[in-house]
Amino acid sequence: MKFKAIWWLTGVVGESNLFRGTVFDYQPVWGTGNALIKLSPATKPFGADDTRNKDFDDLEIPEVDLSKTPNSVSESKSPSKTHKATINKSANAVTFAETESNDTQINSEKAPLPVGPYPHARREGDLLYLSGVGPRSRNSKQIPGVELDENGEIVSYDVAIQTQSVIDNVKAILESAGSHFDKIVDVQVFLTNMKDDFKTFNDVYAKNFVSNKPTRTTVAVTALPTPISVEFKVVAKV
Repeated sequence: MKFKAIWWLTGVVGESNLFRGTVFDYQPVWGTGNALIKLSPATKPFGADDTRNKDFDDLEIPEVDLSKTPNSVSESKSPSKTHKATINKSANAVTFAETESNDTQINSEKAPLPVGPYPHARREGDLLYLSGVGPRSRNSKQIPGVELDENGEIVSYDVAIQTQSVIDNVKAILESAGSHFDKIVDVQVFLTNMKDDFKTFNDVYAKNFVSNKPTRTTVAVTALPTPISVEFKVVAKV
């Protein structure tokens, strides 16, 4: 980055441009930048012979990819956002325009419809984040492994059937997103009856996760949004 003069610094705040200066160093910072500069009064006002337009044209600011700067959160090879320094000549200012990559929302035609304003999954970079997945069936009020009375209260349930149905729904969503069951990297499991259901759930889980063994966290909850006893939250590679 080079400057012959930084007259625009005072121009930005509406003051006269009676300074010359030198930029010793410049480093990109998240969403902006920092510069070490020296200002000195100009020997005469800028007039017909001043070269400020030429100075402005000589201002070179490279594109800044924040995923590769010391201040970035990670060294991701597929950042969701990049910031590009651009010059606004009319405002005599340097601005950073944020460009956000297109994220992808996935809704599977085979998985049960979401019960809220959210997609089945969302892709960010090379990872796929699934919303909570339960055992419900697509276009049906029947829930595999659940018997309800006329008031919608649970009469009985089979956690083994529910767990397998959850896994089948996860597979359907992953396939719709162009991923695969073997690409799962993390699973969070929610059980409404940890004491009675964990062993049965764990046996069904083990039969499905044979070659691929993602990290897993299993927690007990008092209830889930629908009358089910198990739900998965999954992260997978695309």
